[in-house]
Amino acid sequence: MTTTSSLQTSQVYIMYSEVPHLHDKMNIKIGISVDPEDRRRGLQTSNPFPIHLIKSFNAGIEALKHEKHFHDLYEKYNTTGEWFLVDSNYFEDVILPEMIEYFNNITVIEGEVKESNPNTNLQLDELLEGTDNTLSNIISSKYVDKKIAIVKLQKAKLLVDDNKKKDYQDKIDFIQSVINYERDELMKLSKEKLAIKVLKRQANVARRKLEQFSLGFMVGVSQTEAFKVSS
Repeated sequence: MTTTSSLQTSQVYIMYSEVPHLHDKMNIKIGISVDPEDRRRGLQTSNPFPIHLIKSFNAGIEALKHEKHFHDLYEKYNTTGEWFLVDSNYFEDVILPEMIEYFNNITVIEGEVKESNPNTNLQLDELLEGTDNTLSNIISSKYVDKKIAIVKLQKAKLLVDDNKKKDYQDKIDFIQSVINYERDELMKLSKEKLAIKVLKRQANVARRKLEQFSLGFMVGVSQTEAFKVSS
């Protein structure tokens, strides 16, 4: 038995995150989204460095397949999730031209697709593996695990009906809210540590000035006593 599910037409995008200490390398992200620019803005909220959308390609309802093609192709450069660290020249001379050529030569399938329930459920089970554990241990979960869970849930939204989409989006929003809270707390802690450092620095400066004043005062007293004796 098969059912017809309307899958949103997605795009495969490639983004670049600036990292201050990286000069000859690029930290790039290859992912899928219905709205890549909106996805970029979402990523930017939890990233201290600027993120740029380099290019996006219409991938239709087979976006997951096309995305996986490039994830497998550049697997050795993968650092975490959908992020890859590559030489700048390699990106410009190889990766970007390869992606452009690939999407220029595929047939993009859009609209509705028939999927068998068992296969869809199996794909969802594989895709969402580990997300329940992240949600149930949200406080102790690592940052990277939370981000991976969000990516998995976003991909799963492409395979389900509208009711399930809302359920997945609620989970995404919840995980992102925890990430934002932890980020704000970390920034607050960093500011507090900086304030303490400034106070310590000011205290050290004041102490050195006091020591210099005391030394000058003692020298002055000694000179005065010596003058009295000589008189």
